[in-house]
Amino acid sequence: MATGATLHVDQNNAQCTNSGSGTEQQPFCTIGAAAAQVTAGDTVLVHSGIYNEQVNVPTSGTQSAPIVFDAVGAVTVTGQTRGFDLSGRNWITVRGFTISNTSKQGIRALLVENLTISGNQVINAGDVGIEVDDCADVTLSDNLVQGRPATASTSSSATAWRLSATR
Repeated sequence: MATGATLHVDQNNAQCTNSGSGTEQQPFCTIGAAAAQVTAGDTVLVHSGIYNEQVNVPTSGTQSAPIVFDAVGAVTVTGQTRGFDLSGRNWITVRGFTISNTSKQGIRALLVENLTISGNQVINAGDVGIEVDDCADVTLSDNLVQGRPATASTSSSATAWRLSATR
């Protein structure tokens, strides 16, 4: 598997900036700033904190170079329309986040292939906790949704669903 850059997000670091390169020494202040610069093969490490934002991923990974968003410590994404909107993007992993108090879905994926949503907790989403619609090759594992249901729907062409310990 090809490896790309490791981008850091740490709003609690006094050196953070959204116009930098996302190094450990000078991380991004927001997840969205890292997402705007991510390319296939990159890993975004989001350090502990409460991030009041919606994360939109503007690009896809590839089979040999997926894009990974990993929470490092207690990371909460809160207070927006959605926590993560992955719609139209492929080869993405979102792992270890708490998403809370969104007005719509905690995590939304529409028309996505090769998606992994793992180890997340969605609390008090306004609509549904995790919505996966018209997607293929999706893994939902070890997620906890509280206050709203997790939903998954597929088109007749959707394939390769794996669902484990998501409740």
